[in-house]
Amino acid sequence: MADRDGDERFPKGARLRKKREFDLVFKEGKRVRLPGLTILFRPNPGGIARLGVSVSKRRLPKAVQRNRARRVARELFRRNRALFPPGFDYVFLIGPEFLAHPYGHHLRRLQKVMKGERRPAHGG
Repeated sequence: MADRDGDERFPKGARLRKKREFDLVFKEGKRVRLPGLTILFRPNPGGIARLGVSVSKRRLPKAVQRNRARRVARELFRRNRALFPPGFDYVFLIGPEFLAHPYGHHLRRLQKVMKGERRPAHGG
């Protein structure tokens, strides 16, 4: 494997994988709504930013659409880790409008929101 300037992997430790982890974010998390994307977040005790992606069949009926939406959402998180304060669990809820826009559009909106006042506070 070739050396990289930055570590862009998406390890298992940076993912929400269990139903109970998702449920806690849904129950206790705060929401930021964007067109086609809702971001839920809540503090976690691990001190690392973790991501879960949720796409329902009702919102995106075709598996190809759901898979593409998940890939794009993971890339937004993985390649822009600096935007997400550590110590929080994030869940991206994907809506039908998500695939209508290119990656760059989502990145600009995400940068604006995460650098704005709706950004989760560090440490808590």
